[in-house]
Amino acid sequence: MIIQHNLSAINAQRQFNIGNNRKAKSTEKLSSGYKINRAADDAAGLTISENMRRMVRGLNQGADNTEEGISICQIADGALAEVNDMLHRMTELTIKAANGTNTDAERAAIQEEIDSLRAEIDRISTSTEYNTRPIFDDKNTAEVTGDLVKSPSADWGYLHEAYQKGEKYYSAATLDFSSINSDNVADLYGKTFSFDCSQNCGETFSFTFKNMTRNEAYADSNINAGSGSKHEYTIGIKGMTNGSQLVDEIMGMLYDHPANNVTPSDHNDLYVSHSNNITKTGNNELTIYENWNSFNSEVAAANFYPHQGYKGGVDFSEITTPTTKKALENIWIQSGAVKDDGLNLHFEKMNSTVLGIDGVDASTQDGA
Repeated sequence: MIIQHNLSAINAQRQFNIGNNRKAKSTEKLSSGYKINRAADDAAGLTISENMRRMVRGLNQGADNTEEGISICQIADGALAEVNDMLHRMTELTIKAANGTNTDAERAAIQEEIDSLRAEIDRISTSTEYNTRPIFDDKNTAEVTGDLVKSPSADWGYLHEAYQKGEKYYSAATLDFSSINSDNVADLYGKTFSFDCSQNCGETFSFTFKNMTRNEAYADSNINAGSGSKHEYTIGIKGMTNGSQLVDEIMGMLYDHPANNVTPSDHNDLYVSHSNNITKTGNNELTIYENWNSFNSEVAAANFYPHQGYKGGVDFSEITTPTTKKALENIWIQSGAVKDDGLNLHFEKMNSTVLGIDGVDASTQDGA
């Protein structure tokens, strides 16, 4: 029995198609320039190459973003360069007005130019924009809330932490001033923190921050050194811009003007009463600790107060209350291909008031 067939032709066609597909794949690789074009070529390799391709495209876009960040910096720099020139011109004008050969009419003309320069500086502060976004003006602000000073013991109202000295632990309360900066230091003006003698001896210690120098603050203090139950320190923080300066000022005031008759031997660990010390435990941190009772564990020291009528009281409420204020927003530049790969651009507020020239008066020789 004979069955008619064409197996040879079918097999030839099959081999032709296989070769043609291989040729097509080779052509595809040659034309695309990629060794791997689909998962069938190399599934693992495709995963790696696509991830690298994503990173490359992301970095290319990040480079474009960075160029925009550079552009906004150049615009800000150009505006500030103009303001700088105006300030130099105002310097020239005030020095000219201070010369005794000028008449009142000439000084009035000088003052008119100074007023025009000041108005132009304010115009630059409000009109300098990038992509309609103000750079130096209040329109580019957000509400920012933050703690002035941090203290785990503040909510308890007494020494509720532990301080290790040698192999022993003492009841303590810390004050962390690391959040203080030039933008919020003025929020401390008029605010007070205090603590009581831990053994109920009747003494109290209070520290009030004011916009003063140390000598002015000392004159404003009521320390009652060596006697009295109230020791009221004024801490002058005029011109300070960070928490480390505040900590050093508190320690310096206590060292120079102790509330007892004991001469301090250690600048960083001060005996302030027969039951309390204040020690500097970090660049931005102070610790008030009780020097009377010692314990073998942190837990025992932290939980000793209040005990048997001894309160170990502290009042940090005024300086630890969070504050909310307006601040210029940061401008985030996404320069990389992954989250958080970039940096914040921050431009400070700028106008005649910030620069301190809003009150310039060259209409008189003394004013000039």
